[in-house]
Amino acid sequence: MLTVEVSKRYNLLSGGSRIIWFHRNFITHEIEIIENNFCHLSMEKNFELWSKRIFHEDRKRYKQFLQGLHREGIEEIKYRLEIQGEGIIWVREKFMFNNPETKVLCMLEDIDERMNTEFAMETFKSWNRAEELLNKSAHDIQSPIKTVLGLIYLVKKELDMNVEEKIVDVLSMISFKCNSILDYTNDILEISSLDEEGNFIQTDYVNAYEYLNFFVKTHNLMVSSKKHILQLENNLKKDTEFKINQSKISRVLENLLSNAIKYSEENTKIIFRGVEDEDSVIISIEDEGIGMSEEMMKNLFVKYGNTRRLGLHGESSAGIGLSIVKKIIDLHKGRIKMESIEGKGTKCFIYLNKDKNNYGKNIDL
Repeated sequence: MLTVEVSKRYNLLSGGSRIIWFHRNFITHEIEIIENNFCHLSMEKNFELWSKRIFHEDRKRYKQFLQGLHREGIEEIKYRLEIQGEGIIWVREKFMFNNPETKVLCMLEDIDERMNTEFAMETFKSWNRAEELLNKSAHDIQSPIKTVLGLIYLVKKELDMNVEEKIVDVLSMISFKCNSILDYTNDILEISSLDEEGNFIQTDYVNAYEYLNFFVKTHNLMVSSKKHILQLENNLKKDTEFKINQSKISRVLENLLSNAIKYSEENTKIIFRGVEDEDSVIISIEDEGIGMSEEMMKNLFVKYGNTRRLGLHGESSAGIGLSIVKKIIDLHKGRIKMESIEGKGTKCFIYLNKDKNNYGKNIDL
């Protein structure tokens, strides 16, 4: 009677979880099923046979648990079972000792969904802690790096004109590496800042035709200094406006332009194009570079994804620039599409809404 009442009461509290109630005999190792609400899971009548269904990584721990039972009150263990048709699931087994008899009331409960949820939450918390540490480290490292850059500038300024060229080259190399570290830490801090902004971004109406002209004009000298050819094909109407955060969209275009330079041979073209449809302004950037493989394209916008590679002239890459681009475009409720053929080049298309009333509207790519 006690067994029936306990099982009914616990079944109510558990909200209909999959449960098996049974008696276990520690002398004969026999199992006697009392109630089974665990769908198609059946327990062997002998514990030695049942224990073979325990996931192999948990068997030793389970055996140690049985050996250490105090045989009083309630004791429990969580472990994994291999169930035909379901694979591996988490269960919790409870031992309810009413007296020091060899026969004990046990309950086996399916807790797989709960354990997976807890694991996901713990993973999320661990990721947040790691990201906080990364952001703090990125911030803290900038000060000494900037100090080193300042000292290098002063040393080079005071150097005698007859000083060995090798020394100047070494100082330039140190300066280059320091700037690479600064770029990396700036990317880390920026993507963290964008995450904190949630789904809101401050935007204003901007003349799209004039904006694109100005962007290309102000970056033409830099591109020329890298020995590339920057071209613009602006087919936007002269009065077309779109609603953007100008500094952040400039960050997007600068990142894409930087990649085009980094992964293209000298004296190749980089072409900016501006077109529009009824709802959208479409800005595209096309290069004649080395392109990307299909495998690389899969993780292109993943934060800290495995997309890092050196530029053709040894430029470093943090591998998170495009995740920043994607985040900024998402904040604008826009879309981004990449096309690339390995060995032939890459095209990037950015779709931005003209009017705030169209925010969130699906843009056909």
